[in-house]
Amino acid sequence: MLNILGTISGDEKNTDGEKIKRRFNELWDNIISAISITMNIELLMKLIKYPESCNTRHKLIFADKTMRYTTKLESLIRKICKDQDFIAIKDAHWIDYWLNRFNKYNDDYKNKEYDKFIDKYEKIIIPIHSLFSDTWINIVKNVIKKRVKIDKNYLQAQRLSKI
Repeated sequence: MLNILGTISGDEKNTDGEKIKRRFNELWDNIISAISITMNIELLMKLIKYPESCNTRHKLIFADKTMRYTTKLESLIRKICKDQDFIAIKDAHWIDYWLNRFNKYNDDYKNKEYDKFIDKYEKIIIPIHSLFSDTWINIVKNVIKKRVKIDKNYLQAQRLSKI
């Protein structure tokens, strides 16, 4: 509301600022989701031809696979943080699905190619207890940061070895 001097009162500035911040966060989430979807479609794949078979299959290159998994995990965490009721509406089958995914994602970093990039394997493990709690979300956010750094270091080493 305008006061006598023609300025906007503090209450309205606060709500407008919050609205702008919320809208910006929504737009940013949309941009990140679009990038994530594009990555899932455009990542390089190897063409696998099975011996004595007409079947061929596209398979992700090792590093791209782990980066894709990290992106999917990051997308899940963003959805959970954005909408607190997101988990409440999910059934046990959905939770079991993600539990299996977390185990698979953890196994990816046990690969020997990553050994020289990982100081402490325990720090990049996605915990499988207390799923989707606030503590779990904070731990997974840190795991994602470390995994992104490991993937970048691995890719940089791959590029340097080709030179």
